Amino acid sequence: MMMMSASNSSASPASSPEPGSVNSNSTSSGRRRPLSLALFPTPQAEPQKCVPCQYLGSCLMDQHRLNANSSSIDIDQLNSAIDSIVLLKSAESAVLMASPSTISIVINDCLPARVEFRVRFLRFMGVSRRSVQLAGLVFQNAAGCSECHLCRCEPDCGALCKTVQAACNLRYQKCLDSRTAAARTEAATADEATATEGHNRRSFVMPSFVSMFTSIWRRNSKV
Repeated sequence: MMMMSASNSSASPASSPEPGSVNSNSTSSGRRRPLSLALFPTPQAEPQKCVPCQYLGSCLMDQHRLNANSSSIDIDQLNSAIDSIVLLKSAESAVLMASPSTISIVINDCLPARVEFRVRFLRFMGVSRRSVQLAGLVFQNAAGCSECHLCRCEPDCGALCKTVQAACNLRYQKCLDSRTAAARTEAATADEATATEGHNRRSFVMPSFVSMFTSIWRRNSKV
């Protein structure tokens, strides 16, 4: 885009050089006119929603797994992990921030976030049987282990769970849109290749038919 803009500005004869700049086709100096930065689009920020809560802590899910041979997580394991975290009796003021890509928990308005995971690594989410104020989020860490992070909300954790669910839905929709766009591009490429192949076949077969009919016509004319 920069090269096209520079070539267009140098090709127009009526364009006058701006003050403090040199024409691009000038051979005396190697400088060109400064290009506008408006040609490049700025990245758009993802929608993000914040929910105030209390962060109670985290624990690994391996010690609460009922079946050692199973890697799945159910509500019983989640409630066992929640009960073990509640026994620590530690609560800090926090804010859960959810976007289509990332879920993070900021403690006491101190950045960077203490807890931050990609949405695709969320494995399980549920509410405690003992209290509707407690919500557990299970993520997969870099080591491949599952971690349960516990949050408390007033009067209940419904808003927090809906916020996390909305982030997951937006992430899923983005994945569907990207796959649809990729499928359309692949189909367009395949159609273009088929059309090119058909054109090549026609361009190869038509001269053969023309030469054959021409030779037949000449033989008949001689006879």
